[in-house]
Parts: sequence; structure tokens; C-alpha cells
Amino acid sequence: MKGSPIANRPTDGQARIWQALKTGRSLTTIEMVDASGMSRPSVQWVVRSWVIQGFALTEGAGNQQRYRLTPEGVALAETPMPYKVGSAHPAGRAAQHLWTAARMLPDWTVDELAAHAIAGPVDAIPEAEVRNFVNILARAGYIKVLRKARPGGSAARYRLIRNTGPQPPTERRIRVVWDPNLGELTHVPEVSA
Repeated sequence: MKGSPIANRPTDGQARIWQALKTGRSLTTIEMVDASGMSRPSVQWVVRSWVIQGFALTEGAGNQQRYRLTPEGVALAETPMPYKVGSAHPAGRAAQHLWTAARMLPDWTVDELAAHAIAGPVDAIPEAEVRNFVNILARAGYIKVLRKARPGGSAARYRLIRNTGPQPPTERRIRVVWDPNLGELTHVPEVSA
């Protein structure tokens, strides 16, 4: 999907924030909004995730709060591109980031969910993985479709209606044994509700 924040690369706004911080200056949220073209909440979300991961730190408080790269962030910034193009989220973390984003956003499209779930300068979530997670939530009744997608038009919009806590729901695969010689299932575990 061209221009999608789901692609295995940073959004343009995130790349511009990273470039501004690479200069070594500490920046306020407003300065990063101006540099990136992103909304204030989006900038705060991105930079907070970098702080949590140890790539950036905060200085000051309130309206005077500024952000700058940590030594780890500076070391990462010396690479040609701080994002590993084509890299996927480490196993198990994508669902956690997507679930946290879904819980925090009032409503969202798949692209918006992915943009808010990006956790740092080395993480990206493949589009197929995001769509699969949204489908799991829909099948299990965790989300409501506010607006269906229109071909050639707007994307579907969703809202989380079943917020059960901080850990993401996971889909389990039932293990069965298929015997091709008999053409039948020879073991099906009991399913408990």
C-alpha cells in the first residue's frame, strides 16, 4: 500500500522527527510537530514510545518539556536509516502494540492503528499482520465497524467495544491429527468454552 504507515518503513513524519533529533538538539513537542507535519498527539505517541525503548529522553516538565536522543539513540542515528527497512516486529510484540493502540484511540482505520502501534525506530508491522489482528478482533466481537470501506473511497473505521485489559486477545489454533490414509481426523481435542 503506497504511502501507508503499515509498510515496513517509518512514516514520513516519523522520519522527519528522527532527522530533527539527529541534529543533537533537544526539541519541544511543538517543534517536532512543525518539523514532522504530524498532529501533536501523534508526535507525543511516537516520542513517548522512543523514550520507553530508551532511544530518547525527556528534559524539563510541562510546556518546557524537551526531548533528545539518548546515547543509544545517537548510536542508532549514526546508521544511514534508523529503521530497518523490511524488518518485521519481533514475534509476539505486534499484537501487544496493536492492542494498546486500539485501546487508546477512540476509533481508527487499519492504517491509523498501525501508525499508532509503531513502537520505535526499528519496529514496523507488516500490513497483513495488522489486518489479521483486526480480523481476529472482529470475529471475536471486540470491535464494531463504524463505517464500512468503500471501493476507491474511504477505509473502514472501527471502534473497540470490548476492552478487557492490557493484554491482547490471541487466537488459538486447535491441534488435530489428520490421517490421509483413512481420510479422517483421528484426534480432535475437547474444546472448553
